[in-house]
Amino acid sequence: MGQQYALYNPLNGATHFLQESAYETVQALVQQPMTMTALMACLGLDEAREEAEAQVVQSGLLRLLWELDNLGIIAPLPC
Repeated sequence: MGQQYALYNPLNGATHFLQESAYETVQALVQQPMTMTALMACLGLDEAREEAEAQVVQSGLLRLLWELDNLGIIAPLPC
């Protein structure tokens, strides 16, 4: 089991406890906004893999981003 990190959001006064993968994702996005492709590359999730496995990885990352957005930790950029 990985580490847990506490993240305080000053915008809403909430503290969230994140698993290591969520923390690494937030840290990557703090540096700069990224497309899904760039984020996957930054996190090392773009390694060559079978199509079905790649879809599972991307779906998991999309779910994580959705959860972080719902918690108010991240926000999508306007188009």
